[in-house]
Order: sequence, then C-alpha cells, then structure tokens
Amino acid sequence: MHVGQRRRLHVLIVSFWLIGVLASPVGAEPRHDANFRVTEDTADTLPKQAVRVGLFKWQYGVFDSLMVGTYTVPWVVALANFQLKYRYFDDPHWSAAIEMGVGRLDVTRLRPFETHPGDAIIVVSSVEPSLSYRPHDRVVLSAAIPMSKISVDGTVNTKAFEGVLEGAVDNLQLTATMGWKVSSELSLWIHGRYLALQHIYGDTEATYHPDPYTRIVIHADARTTWLSLGDTWSVLPQAALSFGSFHVRAGIGYGNWNISPVNFVLPQKGLIPQLDAFFLW
Repeated sequence: MHVGQRRRLHVLIVSFWLIGVLASPVGAEPRHDANFRVTEDTADTLPKQAVRVGLFKWQYGVFDSLMVGTYTVPWVVALANFQLKYRYFDDPHWSAAIEMGVGRLDVTRLRPFETHPGDAIIVVSSVEPSLSYRPHDRVVLSAAIPMSKISVDGTVNTKAFEGVLEGAVDNLQLTATMGWKVSSELSLWIHGRYLALQHIYGDTEATYHPDPYTRIVIHADARTTWLSLGDTWSVLPQAALSFGSFHVRAGIGYGNWNISPVNFVLPQKGLIPQLDAFFLW
C-alpha cells in the first residue's frame, strides 16, 4: 500500500470516528408537548410519523412507541447500519425503552483506499435498555446500559482497524443524562458515560492506556478476557437550540471518545467537541 493511500484511509477512518462522536452523545428533539420529551440518551421516542433529517442521523416515528433510523456518516465507508427503538412503558413521570442496532461492513469495499484491505466481514450489534424519570415538566433524568459487540469474520490487513483484527470486542457501558428546559428555544444537558467492562476474545489484539504511564496490550488468541477500565469515562455538557422545526446543539466535553454507532471507546482522553444540526417535522 502506498503512503498516500494509507494516509487517505486513515484520514477517512478518523473523520468517521470524529463525526460519529459529534453526532452521538446528547439530543434535544422536543416532541412539541408540555412534558419535554427527547429521544437521544433517554427512554423516549419520536411521535408517530415524525421525521428527523440531519447531518448525522435520519429517523422516523413508525408509532408513538416505535422509531427506526440510521447514522448517515458510516455509509461513507460502506458501513450499512440501522437502529430500532421501542418504548414499552410510559406515564407522565416514567419511560422505559430498549434500543437495538446492527451494522455490517465488507472490508473489500475499502479497496479504493487500501490496496489489500483483507477479506473480513465486520458486524456490529448493540442493545441499550434505558429508563427516564421526569420529576418536573422542565427536567428529565435518564440512565442507560449500552451493550455492544464487534465481531470480525476473516482478516483485516490495514492498521486503521488495529484492535479489531480477528475475533470480537464486546463492551458494557453505563450512562447518565440530565436535561433542563430553560425555555421553549433553549435546553441544557449534561451526559456522563463510563466504560464498565471490555470483553475481548478470538484472535484479537487491543491496546489500552488506562493512565498516562501505563500501556496494556491484550492478545486474546482464542482466549476470553474481561478487562475492567476504571478510568475510561467522559462528561459532555451541551446546549440545544430549537427554532421551530430546525434544531442545533453544541458543546464541548472531556474524556474518552465513544464512536457511534459501534460504541467503540478510544483509549486516549481529550476534549470532545459537539455539534449537530437537523430538521424535525
């Protein structure tokens, strides 16, 4: 592989990670009612026949309790992905839901960027139960447990996928979110995420930096390894503005970046910028 090809591939993968992070953590889609309902990082869903079209995500409300969607950016690298969210309980104060996602990447589709990318099929799947509590019509408190699996059938030859070479990487995270509706146009959010467990098995290698002085390299090699990463977390404050059907959210946080929709957590800490814009009808 030529240096220029490798550089283009790495730029593309890093851009995919970055945009996924920008799109993922906190949302501010009001359901246009008095109860301050939002859909991301909460247990709420879009109303029936509501449509969200944005830079990073498209969603549709099939029923009041069921919505489907996709992240747009992963399609750039031929990562087909779909999500489904079902709210199975709802009353004025409590909501409970479960969200499921799946993605598939045929590594051979990366040949325009990599001469010999490999022959693997990468499959990403996730399940995320969530619970929301509204003590006031301007406040929502939510918790979720994202559980994700990245499995690889075949080989990946590019260093851009280092850490997901063969086998699988699973993880379990804990999240907590608080939203405050300041006015009909402005809401403030803070979102926390903690990587509780990482599960590595198959012929897989992964490198972690739990602190600035420690480097852990795991060679699973058909073994099963659970790794508890106590220092892997992020905190993301954000402001969301609504202008009728047009919405903007922005902020900056700190910690380990979480890449949606694969929920792959980067080992290095740093600033996490947030920016998104979308229409909601």
